[in-house]
Amino acid sequence: MKWTPAKAVILMVVLAVVAIALGALAQAAEVESIRDSQYEWECQDAQENTISGHTRQDKAFQSCYNQALATGSLFYVVGGRFRVTASGATSPPPEPPPDPTPEPDPGPNPETPQVTFGPVTAITQYPNTISALKQDAFRWEITFTLNSTAGIHGLASRDESGTTDEGHLSLWVESGVLTLRHQSGSPGAVDAKILGTTPIVAGTEYVATVSVDVAAGTGLFLDGALEGSDPQAWGTTGNDLPLTVGGLCTSCKDTTTPPTGPNRPADGVVYMEIWDDPLLLPTADASIELRWTNPTHNTDDTPLEPGELTAIRLYQTNPGARKQVAGVDPDQAAHEVTGLFAGVSYCFVATAVSINGASDDSNTACKVP
Repeated sequence: MKWTPAKAVILMVVLAVVAIALGALAQAAEVESIRDSQYEWECQDAQENTISGHTRQDKAFQSCYNQALATGSLFYVVGGRFRVTASGATSPPPEPPPDPTPEPDPGPNPETPQVTFGPVTAITQYPNTISALKQDAFRWEITFTLNSTAGIHGLASRDESGTTDEGHLSLWVESGVLTLRHQSGSPGAVDAKILGTTPIVAGTEYVATVSVDVAAGTGLFLDGALEGSDPQAWGTTGNDLPLTVGGLCTSCKDTTTPPTGPNRPADGVVYMEIWDDPLLLPTADASIELRWTNPTHNTDDTPLEPGELTAIRLYQTNPGARKQVAGVDPDQAAHEVTGLFAGVSYCFVATAVSINGASDDSNTACKVP
């Protein structure tokens, strides 16, 4: 259950009325309220065992919510038990006025995440039945603090090794760099893989945001600043895997005996929220013009004969995994690469293809459109 602004206002009004009524009664009698229960609010399991005690109702709800997500069992939020006695009253106090007419429920609070997980300090898995895990447009907001940055630290993962299902998604820190992988699901297709540019420092709290929108692409943000993006996105409606928080599941595999579970625990604290509104990504309408000089000799220094050179292949090496962006006629000496994001650094290499095979990579050329 989530408190909406309208309900909070009504609750404040009711409390104000109660305070006035008790004040009037106190003028004529002595009133005493004694709490019999151990806590003001409790989260209890189905057998009425106390799971946690709280002074605030919203904290009890959050506790039960986390317990239900983690176990799939039924839990109850229960208010405390109080004894109220009065002495010295000569006549009963007037009845309090009726509650005001409730205002219409405005629906879900747009400032509230769909679901929260943690904070956790060890690998924790949540079931795939949570509806917020299956969406075509969403964002993950992951708040984390690592005690060290050496090695690999899993933050959030819905992945499984050896499968090509669409929409697998994982975020981790590797050697102090954020790494995001979003799987295409199509054999031979290039996944969206984004590497962060800001070094992650141990002992510092960060908020990493993964934004996915099948209509706009995939983006990785750190503390609100764009680290990188990819025009590809597949959403998670086709992903039936559980959610791992505080670890990585890219090597998880159900077909082994015993099954390979999540690993790469985060050395620190991880807290995660899922929101139904992705962040705005830059429009992929920028371009870069590549120019080159064709080779004139083979690697053994023999000259290339006319017609021996058959093509020039252009590859993008950053951001993301290496992929071919064009194959052009050897008579050309320039090519415009389109569909790029402004403000992102792109790097390219070229190879020359002859009847005897392909050359080594050219020098790397990088530019920010």
